[in-house]
Amino acid sequence: MKRRNDKNKKYRVSSKFNALKEVKNQVKSEIQLAMKNNENIIKVEELLKELAKKHDCKANDLKKYLNDANDLEELRIRKNNIISIINSLEKKPILPKSFSKAPYESNDNLHKNRKEWKTVLYEIENFLGNNPKSLQEIKEWILKKEYQPLEGIDLRGIEIDRLRLQTNYGVISGLVNLTTSGSLEDFNLAKKYKDYVKLSVAADGNCFLHTFSMFLTGESNVDITIRLRVALCLEIMDNAEIYFKSQLNENDEEIINDLKNTIRQEEITQNRKWLSSEIIKYLASVLKRPLVSINRYSFNDTHGKKWTQMQFYVFPNDIEKYRSASRFDSIPDKYSEEWVVYNSGMHFQPLISLN
Repeated sequence: MKRRNDKNKKYRVSSKFNALKEVKNQVKSEIQLAMKNNENIIKVEELLKELAKKHDCKANDLKKYLNDANDLEELRIRKNNIISIINSLEKKPILPKSFSKAPYESNDNLHKNRKEWKTVLYEIENFLGNNPKSLQEIKEWILKKEYQPLEGIDLRGIEIDRLRLQTNYGVISGLVNLTTSGSLEDFNLAKKYKDYVKLSVAADGNCFLHTFSMFLTGESNVDITIRLRVALCLEIMDNAEIYFKSQLNENDEEIINDLKNTIRQEEITQNRKWLSSEIIKYLASVLKRPLVSINRYSFNDTHGKKWTQMQFYVFPNDIEKYRSASRFDSIPDKYSEEWVVYNSGMHFQPLISLN
């Protein structure tokens, strides 16, 4: 019996080690993508120098720095240390005195005006910071600016067969077993997506939007993520009365406060800032299709024991029918195919079916 127990223990340790090793390899790929997508040329030596300076580590090899993490939590911290340094090397654009119209970008050159679209984000932030007095003022400002952030982007997305050619990182481990909310709907969703596989996207703070860049273009694309941020802001601002008007919020001032708080708290105007899964209720209208986010959630109970379970955000759904979904329902020519993403707690990734 003791020999059998020792064997089982060795198997559990081996499985845990292999799972950690798999995540480490995935994180390495994500960081390489993040360095590639940064508009500044980043040298590994410079990155290691900053790591030593800011985090008092003596790593002389980036892979070794990640490999030395003993568990997922330590790996998450080390990954975030690297990403914060990559992001710190990015320069903020200077807001010009007059920038009234977003430039047209052809489908052949989506990288052409990245800095100008960043400037649009700053213009939006400054406009909201000047405290518009009415929803009509906001709508007139948007109309005057004539921003077209989705110009040249095919919202039908890339063919699924081309996505299936990408390297995948397997299914979500324990998806069905960790769906313990007691909801039959959640359990059915877990069974529906249990065979979907994860694709890799850049881990630069934009990973939520990179997942949709992958669906749209087949790659992590910082230019697409910036334009999606602009589109999200305009969607929320232009339809604020639909998203935020209620019995508690009836006048323009209260609705405007809600829209400003949403944009600021989610940091939508800030490039490379993490967005939450709840953003899908606005992004679904931007992308004109149903969206699903599966989230791995860890918490400690009253006895200090750590638990992990899965949460599902599905849009549109019945809960949002009275508000956000009414906006979604009004959009013509929507696409029926849903796009599914997975949040591991550290990183968002696209999920696709191989069938």
